[in-house]
Amino acid sequence: MNSIIPYSRVFARELQQTNLIKNQQKDGTVEVITPSGGCISTIYWCGALTEIHKSHETVQAIRVADPTGGFIFTIGWRDQEIQEVIRGLNPPVFISVLAKIYVKGAKSDLPFSLTPFSLMPIDKKIRDQWIIETAHLMIDRLAILRDYRSGKTEIQDSMALAVVHYHITSHEFQELCNLINQALSCVINADTLPDTSENPKSNPEEIILTLIRDNSGPRGISLPDLVILAREKNIPEDSVITMIRTLIANDDIYQPSVGFVKLL
Repeated sequence: MNSIIPYSRVFARELQQTNLIKNQQKDGTVEVITPSGGCISTIYWCGALTEIHKSHETVQAIRVADPTGGFIFTIGWRDQEIQEVIRGLNPPVFISVLAKIYVKGAKSDLPFSLTPFSLMPIDKKIRDQWIIETAHLMIDRLAILRDYRSGKTEIQDSMALAVVHYHITSHEFQELCNLINQALSCVINADTLPDTSENPKSNPEEIILTLIRDNSGPRGISLPDLVILAREKNIPEDSVITMIRTLIANDDIYQPSVGFVKLL
């Protein structure tokens, strides 16, 4: 199987506070290190599309918001598939975005920009599940930072860089914790969460094939979107990856490009 794009989740407000970049590539892509120590090169984000910025009929940028804030995504004018998807949307609407991070000029407010290479409309259940998963990942990072600050553990390079660069004191640490509470406050109760009552006798591979068929665009469906949709059917991420490899080996599906799958 071809390589699968590693992707990261992060809330808008933490991304807005991020200004530490490293590993710039020849194509302008970079990795960024967030205040909680996340090291990100490809971001997977679910939120509300609130604004579409156009020049004539060409989409130049969109604004996507989660409960902690919003962020502007730059849209490539050559990416006609993304352009077409956005032109068919009427804000506000929930979407998922898979984007690369690119370096920006020194005069910009932030040293990087986000450019999507996958975008699709979703529903509130998927957005809420994304919030919960993103919160769990941030809690895990903060737990490591907490133990490091108390001298209980060593930390990886990205977290060590974050502690020094962002001057993470007790106050900054509490602000990051508050950010998680703010995000989770919009997930009111279990009624807003994905249904996990899928019949256990259902064939998981058939479910995956159906999800791919019903949610593919011209490029297919991105793996992060498929994982989110599969979780609604009570199929965990590791099982999705295993089944994708099996389905490719059996010539049921293929990868038209890295990180996407499509029915044969």
